[in-house]
Amino acid sequence: MTTAIALTGVAVSAQRQLHAIACMERSLLQRGVLSDAAADAFNRYRAVQQSRLAVCAEHFAALSPANDGAFTPIQKPEPA
Repeated sequence: MTTAIALTGVAVSAQRQLHAIACMERSLLQRGVLSDAAADAFNRYRAVQQSRLAVCAEHFAALSPANDGAFTPIQKPEPA
């Protein structure tokens, strides 16, 4: 369960950073002060955050109820 919580923290952080990037970029664009260098920096930073989300998605997909102590399958007897 600790792994899932840690992954969630990383994913939420990356999502917040992506939102912040979008807000800053939109603000600069609306004011007409978004330079090419700033746009490139935003794109590189966005790519890093998207990579973090992709890695989290891969790790979440690898988690299965069988290896997570919070999800223990309950054996139900079959009717006779």
